[in-house]
Amino acid sequence: MSAGSFAGAIAAGFIADVLGRRRALMVACCIWVIGAAIQCSSQNVGQLIAGRVVSGLSGMLVQIFTPKNGC
Repeated sequence: MSAGSFAGAIAAGFIADVLGRRRALMVACCIWVIGAAIQCSSQNVGQLIAGRVVSGLSGMLVQIFTPKNGC
């Protein structure tokens, strides 16, 4: 999941510039669902790791795109 989070942190700025914050957040949530589906349907360790990487990427995107209200 850390490798996906690292890639998501690098790609977040580019994605937000192209799509805008709200659309990018919707796309990241859809990618997160895809990663969860890959994890749930995994048949071997490689597929599980791939699902974790996809979920890590989208999880970081969601964290970056979510507005922070408060201290």
